[in-house]
Amino acid sequence: MKTKNILEKLYDYQLKAVDATDRNKKGIVCMPTGTGKTFVQASVIAKEILKNKGKFCVYVINAPRIMLSYQLLKEVYTFLMYAGIDARYMSVHSGGVNDMEDLEKIRVDANHNEGTNIQFAQIENGTSPIIIRDFMKKAKTGDIPAIFFSTYNSADRINDAIPEVKINIVMNDESQYLVQEQFHDIIHTLNSNRCYFFTATTIHTSSDRGRGMNNRDSYGSEIFTITPREAIDMGKMVRPRLHFVIPPIGTTYTKEDFQNSLGSIISEAFAQHSYALVGFQGPRC
Repeated sequence: MKTKNILEKLYDYQLKAVDATDRNKKGIVCMPTGTGKTFVQASVIAKEILKNKGKFCVYVINAPRIMLSYQLLKEVYTFLMYAGIDARYMSVHSGGVNDMEDLEKIRVDANHNEGTNIQFAQIENGTSPIIIRDFMKKAKTGDIPAIFFSTYNSADRINDAIPEVKINIVMNDESQYLVQEQFHDIIHTLNSNRCYFFTATTIHTSSDRGRGMNNRDSYGSEIFTITPREAIDMGKMVRPRLHFVIPPIGTTYTKEDFQNSLGSIISEAFAQHSYALVGFQGPRC
């Protein structure tokens, strides 16, 4: 199978984040929204797959919401496809069937434009232990890596279905949600060799023995951090801006008025933002 240089399109700071995971089996990767946390996660998994080429391995990527889980699946799937890395994918949550048509277009385009030769494989979905075990068995029979995309609510289903399997890597996206009592136990549920927590904002508690991300036993240390200021200075994100929507003089807005005017308020904020970025004011309300 033809494979590409999986790191050639990463920025220097993303390469440093990947290197930090190479040197630590557990830890927090803190990167502002929009700086490419998903590419780092995909690269870490891709490197591990290539390191164990021809061997069956298991990877898990957790997220707090179903829509984010779908987004992670699509982005990781795309990354691996264009790198020429074959894998089997399964969503573990109650969100229904994946959009196979969009994913199939990605596979076909990668084969055509990148010279890869990855065959079609159905992407599974469900929370049933029977389905999870059957999915894993098929991947193991073919010596193909299995990648699970789960929500924090459903991640324990993976452990319940395959408790005897040692997971190679667990990724926790938007891991600040894990400080919540309803999600925190998942940190200690999945049996893995390596475990990483990706977030834009770490949440600490007064005690370093609590659920906060300053609990090193649970989360490890911060192995890589890029601040918003650093990302802005590198041109990877724009600085925050305040947008003022000013009602006519003498007008009093109630909560109901505000709710009914959300469309206009968003449109006004968008117009101001466009003007600030490119000097084009656009339509105003």
